[in-house]
Amino acid sequence: MSMRTGQGACQNVPIMRADHSTTRPEKVPVAALDVRGRWPFVGRASQLAAVRAALRSRSAKALLLCGPSGVGKSRIAAEVATEAADAGERVLRVTADKALAEIPLGALLPALPGAALDLDALAHHSNAPFDTIRRALHDDAAGRRILLVVDDLGSLDRLSLALIAQLLAAEAVRLVATLRDGEPIPDTVLSLWTGGAGVRVDVPALTLNECAELLEAVLDDPVAHRAVRDFHAASEGNPLMLRELVAGAHEAGDLESHNGIWRLSGPPQGTIALQELIRARFATLSPPDRDLVRRLAVCHTLSLEEAVGDGDAAHAARLEQQGMIALREHEGTLWLTLGHPQYGEAIRASLSRLERIGILVDQARATAAISSGGSNELRIAAWNLDAGRPADAASLARAASLASLAQDYPMMARFAAAALAVGGPDPEMLLLQGYSLWILGENEESIAVLEAARAADSADPGPRVRTVSIARALASAYAGRRFGEVDALAVLDQVARENPELAVTLAEQRAILFTYLERADAAAAALGPSPFQGDVGDIGPDQLSVAVVSSLTAVSQGRSAQALAIAEAAVHAAMFENEPVTTLRRARVALAMAQLWCSQLVAAEATANLGLAEAIAVDDEHTIAYAQLILADCALAQGHLRRSEQWCREVIGSVGAQHQARFHDQASSRLALALTWQGRIDEAVAVRDGFHDRLAEHNSIALLATVWVDLAAGADREIIWRLVERAEELVTRGERAVAAVLLHSVSRLGEPEAAAPLLRSIAEASDSRDIALLAEHAIAEAEQNADRLAAVGTEWQSLGSHILAAEAFTAAALHSSARPATRLRQTAVHLRRLADDARTPMLERLGESARLTRRESEIASLARAGHSTPQIAARLTLSPRTVDNHLYAVYQKLGVAGRDEL
Repeated sequence: MSMRTGQGACQNVPIMRADHSTTRPEKVPVAALDVRGRWPFVGRASQLAAVRAALRSRSAKALLLCGPSGVGKSRIAAEVATEAADAGERVLRVTADKALAEIPLGALLPALPGAALDLDALAHHSNAPFDTIRRALHDDAAGRRILLVVDDLGSLDRLSLALIAQLLAAEAVRLVATLRDGEPIPDTVLSLWTGGAGVRVDVPALTLNECAELLEAVLDDPVAHRAVRDFHAASEGNPLMLRELVAGAHEAGDLESHNGIWRLSGPPQGTIALQELIRARFATLSPPDRDLVRRLAVCHTLSLEEAVGDGDAAHAARLEQQGMIALREHEGTLWLTLGHPQYGEAIRASLSRLERIGILVDQARATAAISSGGSNELRIAAWNLDAGRPADAASLARAASLASLAQDYPMMARFAAAALAVGGPDPEMLLLQGYSLWILGENEESIAVLEAARAADSADPGPRVRTVSIARALASAYAGRRFGEVDALAVLDQVARENPELAVTLAEQRAILFTYLERADAAAAALGPSPFQGDVGDIGPDQLSVAVVSSLTAVSQGRSAQALAIAEAAVHAAMFENEPVTTLRRARVALAMAQLWCSQLVAAEATANLGLAEAIAVDDEHTIAYAQLILADCALAQGHLRRSEQWCREVIGSVGAQHQARFHDQASSRLALALTWQGRIDEAVAVRDGFHDRLAEHNSIALLATVWVDLAAGADREIIWRLVERAEELVTRGERAVAAVLLHSVSRLGEPEAAAPLLRSIAEASDSRDIALLAEHAIAEAEQNADRLAAVGTEWQSLGSHILAAEAFTAAALHSSARPATRLRQTAVHLRRLADDARTPMLERLGESARLTRRESEIASLARAGHSTPQIAARLTLSPRTVDNHLYAVYQKLGVAGRDEL
């Protein structure tokens, strides 16, 4: 089967203009998690390589590791020192700090050899003592190279710096030192850089992927993508901050393991020690500096004009130089924020509630005096709301509308709720609140609010656009329920009956619901004649929504090439026509699905990841789930079964508590497949047992998973015919893509003759390269044609579909003569390894395709049991050379490198 299940985004993209879990192991007790030990060295390979290369260079005398505090400079320096010591060099380690800087040679002296040094002479006549120190170092090194490693070079006293400069000039030592961002290179060693003898290596913050790698190494299990992003955003990639955030989440019980994946149940907050460290630094600031930092901590972002007014901006410049605040430009305005997110957490915690209210009220008043329009109006309203200041319903309603335009869904829900509390059941505010709750994943709460909006709109009819928007939102929310499509269609039908002129405007939503019901032809009919034929060309703003739905419908019908053209045009239009970002996210989902079905797996992953990042940034829980399901499908298609499993578990874990049954069911179906193909049958059965009794009846991928799991668990093979019957039914509805998937699985499960004829006709009616290859695979298997199977395997391999490629090559080996079979088997073994050692029925026949002779099997068994070549030779009365020849033949047939892999 192709792993393009076709029901991730395709069945779940709502269009609107204007938990339960599976196999759930017990939570890992927080006390069992050790996050205080030494963290692994991750994400610094390129910097370490640069340092090594510099130290190998004859011209480099000094090397500086530069970066913010906590970014890992000291750790790199320590790794370099350890490597140098292991290589036989004499390593002198110096740790400087501001306190020791008050003492001449206070940090450097303990690292020097135990020679008698006259500190008074050093302070007044440095040349003579320098010769003494150089001789002492020379004698101590005993011919070894000397590496001086200084942590925090900027905190050394002037005498130490002068002495180091002399030692470097005399080539008595080489220097590796760390230096904080913003600190100048000391004058005494600056000449090395002007002369080309100094090397600077910048140590940046960890990237998101490096952060994920580090967290998984520390926690010893996968970490949910959302948790990685939250930790990365809160730490800004700073390893020291990350460590304290993980420790803080651990101590608070917010870091929990569910189904083998670590999740955060609340926003990451640092340890008490981290907060005290930040507050201690804050306490050293002058009163004007502290005032500005407090305001930024409470108000989060201020323009430069708001921050300093008509006063002197020197204190802001000073704070920026110290790293306490950051300055960013956006649309021609300079904005100030705190230098790190954790600064705000620590400083807010030090303020009383009344102090925070006072700051909010004062800043709202000051900003209003400057300018109260545009985005400032929303900020002022938010500050007043946080301060608990009374506001009229009209002001709150306007703030809710502004939050909607800004796609700030949490604030949109808050303002709408506040407006309703003050002004009563206004349909517009109920719509905004219900829609924002739906976006945020609170499906049942959304339905209740939107039903109230529908009742209020019916009692007091308003603009038709509001009626349509309420219907769209309510239909989307009902569709989030398990088997909720009928209720969703009923909502739209009622509006169309009462307002016939609105029927056309509801067509897109009806089409989406029909795709939920696996009725692609009905979806296409609901949309009417497609304006996107042949060369799609440019898409206008008024066509964007219908383009997204048309692309998804085309995928379902097996017209993936056309779907791709439409989706690419839609994304381009959404990006460059100033369309709402929501529309762009939906278009990306459609594009990723089309790319997946066009076998552009790498591109599909990239598009889905981009859409996921955009959705996480605005708490768009629905697009988050869509993107994760597509990523699970991409991983299945590539044979990355464990990665697919992780994406599925992430969806299940995140939507279960938010009552998003549709997403839960789709992720559970894919999870059952991923586990079955890994050979983890008991776990797959447990997942399947969690399916709703009617799920397989309504969802073809759930049926597919059920058949795979049940067969693996020993069920009668007659259940395979359920897939054939469902595929025939789907074809009558125009749902060719999923029908092709089901039939290909029929072939993979050992009945290619039952699948090939219908698959061939589906391929002839489609423009999908993927469906054509599914058909060719089944036909070649039915014919037992080794050459065609090998060609199919090569094609799957070129597309990155490792499992299907391995299965095709295995089948080709089974139907080939001995010599070609060996080569085909070796390719299959290699591909199977790339597919997480998948254990599908065909791949379990790899041993059969090897066709070992009786003697080869006998020798291989003995070698596998640990017997040496002489022992086997003695036992079988053979020469050692004959045994080795047989073993070589076994290795070639099995595609292994040696007896350890037998």
